[in-house]
Amino acid sequence: MDYHALSHPRTEVQGTFGVVSATHWIPAQVAMGILERGGNAFDAVVAAGFTFHVVDPDMSGFGGELVGLLLGANESDPVVVCGQGCAPARATIARYKTQGFDEVPGIGLLAAVVPGAFDAWMLILRDYGTMRIRDVIGAAIFYATTGFPVTRGASLLFKKNVELMRKWPATAEIFIRQGETPASGEIIANKPLAAFLQRLLADVEATSTDRETQIEAARKIFYTGFVAEAIDGFARRHVDVDANGRENVGLLAGEDLCDWHAAIEPALAYSYRGFRIFKPGAWTQGPVFLQALAILRQMDLAGSEPSSAQWVHKVIEALKLAFADREAWYGDPNRIDVPVDRLLSDDYNRERQALVGSVASYCQRPGRVDNREVRMPTFASVATDRKPVPEAHQKDTCHVNVIDRWRNVSAVTTSGGWAQESPIVPGLGFSLSTRAQMFWLQEGVASALEPGTRPRTTLTPTMAHSPEGHTYVFGCRGADHSDQLLLQFFLRLLNDRRSLAAPIEAPAFASEHFASSVHPRQAKPGLLLVERSIGQPVIGELEQMGHDVKARSEAAIGRVCAAVGTPSKLGAGATVRLAQYSVVGR
Repeated sequence: MDYHALSHPRTEVQGTFGVVSATHWIPAQVAMGILERGGNAFDAVVAAGFTFHVVDPDMSGFGGELVGLLLGANESDPVVVCGQGCAPARATIARYKTQGFDEVPGIGLLAAVVPGAFDAWMLILRDYGTMRIRDVIGAAIFYATTGFPVTRGASLLFKKNVELMRKWPATAEIFIRQGETPASGEIIANKPLAAFLQRLLADVEATSTDRETQIEAARKIFYTGFVAEAIDGFARRHVDVDANGRENVGLLAGEDLCDWHAAIEPALAYSYRGFRIFKPGAWTQGPVFLQALAILRQMDLAGSEPSSAQWVHKVIEALKLAFADREAWYGDPNRIDVPVDRLLSDDYNRERQALVGSVASYCQRPGRVDNREVRMPTFASVATDRKPVPEAHQKDTCHVNVIDRWRNVSAVTTSGGWAQESPIVPGLGFSLSTRAQMFWLQEGVASALEPGTRPRTTLTPTMAHSPEGHTYVFGCRGADHSDQLLLQFFLRLLNDRRSLAAPIEAPAFASEHFASSVHPRQAKPGLLLVERSIGQPVIGELEQMGHDVKARSEAAIGRVCAAVGTPSKLGAGATVRLAQYSVVGR
């Protein structure tokens, strides 16, 4: 089918010059501004990323991480940008255990890993972009200096964590006024962040007039210069008090930053119903998406109407099996042998598909690979009750897709450095990542904590080539929900490629059957969250199949944004469920 007229103008735009879809309207507009000034999709995504780190401080920051997919106009397959920092040299299982921890804390400096996003942005700009640092950092400096509106979600999160934020002086200086956090829509500035960015730019431009030399200088300043020194000093002297009343200092050191660099890697690829789909590797949860497709390939999914109870059941049960394999086998491929080829093979997934029955599974069922021992981490399973599920805003992620007039394509998911969960580093205006909470403190499991190892992140943008020669990119917020939501979007897109809006706005659902990637690392066996718009008859059928169904509002689950490039035009779409999502194009 051709990509043609739109039926959801609120959520979708078309053009021929360039399109952007993002999880915040300001970075979306900044990215389009870069395209208007002659930059390409890679310049635009860097400018959007820098802006995200200022205007969306509850979702990402300069101390966080990113995972990206980049496709040059003359290339057939995308590459993966790894901006996921690794565990500090002093971060060992034994150290946490001696301090009384069974899990890495979810809050504070003990969960910090090397900030990966900045080096990754610089790598994208140097190798794929065309502009100078000044060109892509200007909007971030502007908003940090003059202020930006606080989103409703940020306001809720800051209010929830106000007691914690009051205890951190540099955080309170920015986000606390008269003892309270900012209200939704209130304009706040981040003067320390503005000063850091201005100093960085001045130091960079003092080194050389050459674009690439300036970029290399920025990388050096961040990871070995005054930025690294500030992080090192703060991590060594800042004292946090944990839930048990014990005092702790951070484990991240300047040497950890000095020894780390972002990297370019090949993408994993999988073919399904004529599409070629690309994801990052098993240091992310990205292969879950591909393995779920491999399981569904063995089933008659095409015979079920999307959003029917049978369709939802098959998709969720396939995902449960793929997520079980995530816990058993996924980790940093630089440190362990992850059997990805076997996990995506047809014969292995025929065995996995045979486990899908007519009723919901309440068991964790990883597969056995080539007679290797299955080492699942031990985690708590929490029974759900029949009380209404709270629909509070949660810490999350940013995503941006950009396609330019030359058909360069970028899709980047960035997260971490949440201002409400880790103290602001004095003099820098940003928090450090707490991604170490995604390690297990259990020896021998695939994603066990080890110094220098990447945590198995939940950040996974997606790219797909259609049989018609169209290129789709899509991503979302949602942590463990994210690849579930992206899979639903893709499967619905297969049925109707006339627009992006229809598959984006279809009723969403997500399982929490498996262990959460964030603290506390608990599973909720059988729990299935569904948006009420799916209809009470479908909910009733799913309950009859044994699912522990919790109905949620339409703003609670679905949060996808996407873009598409065809030989003749471009398109972008984003959900209307969350008001800050935005699409721009011309």
